[in-house]
Amino acid sequence: MTTDKIVDFKNRKNCSGQYRKWEELISGTAVKPTPPGGFKPLIALVVPPSPFTVPRGWGYYLARPFEGISYIATVLSNAGYRVKIVDARYKPAPLEYALSEIAGADVVGIATYEDGFPFIEKLAALAKKKFPARPVILGGSLVTSIPELMMRHVKADVAVIGEGELTILELMEAYCGGTLAGQIDSIPGLCYRGPHGKPLLTAPRKQLSNLDILPVPDFTLWKEAGGGLLRQNIVSGSRGCHKNCSFCYRTTPKLGLKSPEKLRRELELLKKKHKTEFFQFTDLTFTFSKKRTLALCEVLKGLRVKWWCMTRVEDVDAEVLGVMADAGCEQILYGVESLSQAALDEARKGFSEDETVRAMKLTRDAGITVGAAYVIGLPGESPETLERAAAFAAGLGTPCRVKYLSAIPGTGVYADAVKSGAIKSELSHLCGLLAKERGLADDDFLNLTGLPEPLYREVYRKIEARYVPGPYGTAELVKAKHFYTYPDTPLGEKEIRSVLEEDARLVSGSLLE
Repeated sequence: MTTDKIVDFKNRKNCSGQYRKWEELISGTAVKPTPPGGFKPLIALVVPPSPFTVPRGWGYYLARPFEGISYIATVLSNAGYRVKIVDARYKPAPLEYALSEIAGADVVGIATYEDGFPFIEKLAALAKKKFPARPVILGGSLVTSIPELMMRHVKADVAVIGEGELTILELMEAYCGGTLAGQIDSIPGLCYRGPHGKPLLTAPRKQLSNLDILPVPDFTLWKEAGGGLLRQNIVSGSRGCHKNCSFCYRTTPKLGLKSPEKLRRELELLKKKHKTEFFQFTDLTFTFSKKRTLALCEVLKGLRVKWWCMTRVEDVDAEVLGVMADAGCEQILYGVESLSQAALDEARKGFSEDETVRAMKLTRDAGITVGAAYVIGLPGESPETLERAAAFAAGLGTPCRVKYLSAIPGTGVYADAVKSGAIKSELSHLCGLLAKERGLADDDFLNLTGLPEPLYREVYRKIEARYVPGPYGTAELVKAKHFYTYPDTPLGEKEIRSVLEEDARLVSGSLLE
């Protein structure tokens, strides 16, 4: 068993950095971008492939741009850097594709996600072998959660820890000015190689609390995000979460907010630029504040758009749901997780089964489609509570998503599994279970409860059977040829693929008609 531990930022010396300088650069160039300069490097940002699948009719979730890397690309582009997003998803040979696409870049950035370690490790090694003088930078949730382990096993030069917008600008300025070697230890939010290659952490970067300084993401930097894909689009009004569930990792632990006015301007621009009619909010808890939710709904109602969000069952009431429905909310996805109070308490969910039932009823009464997400394998489950969850899902008659419990680095579940020996090697875990999770009933999973594996699979399939193909707001609007894997076909050497148009419920005309 390895001895790596989750980084405790609280116990490390804080460092303010030149926050105001970089915040002013971001907000200033959001209004008036700096034209690309010939002397500034070309930065390639690589998006790794994922084994994860979705049911037919939900392919948009696999093909859509990612918000985090869109923000990084946009702030760099606005600051005058040339930026290229290399989307390796759905490519028949993603490693070869990414390697060829970064050939002309001066700097390579690789996004790190929990299921992408094997690809990240191989791409970084090949990039340093083929282009040894070019910096390789890691960023994203995985390297933020276990930076030292990642830097020991991935041939990268430096990693951006936490939110990346301010850090990447400071890092790139030092690199372009030739001063990076001398000042890297004073740039907050980095993990870099010290003497003898040992990973060293700089002071943590203070999280952004005012997200109004951020630009509207430039989704045109995704070269395949055309053909109608952006007629439904992602947007966020906040970052972070006010809760701390045991199985959920947050790169931004505190809540950062956009004002309703900032959100209005952003939605107006996206609507005008991309003809977007349906927005999917990525906020983890859209309704955490009743006052704020009502203010956001006033904005959304005025824009005449349809939208979808995620939230918690205890953060809604009849008044809020009625206003949300009137403002165009089509569906709410709740993290139901379990019908076992013991499991909910163990997971630090902070709500009861009664609150789940109440939220479902109120949402349906408001005319909003209920979506429910379940986690199979939480400590505290019993055969009886698992069967109750399956029966509850069947009774809803609405879209249900289900997955096995994953021990994601940075979470309480992961720390406990490492401590108990359930995860014997963190590296093997990254290369094994996490890298092979497809979101299917026959996936391998880490059984932390001792209940029979066949029981878990049976309940998984029962909940999965409640799948509803492509609800109204998530109907496919894809004109280009994006590929996805059939989730109900076992993956193997002869992976079966289909064009989205063949199965998806296509929509012509306006969603508002």
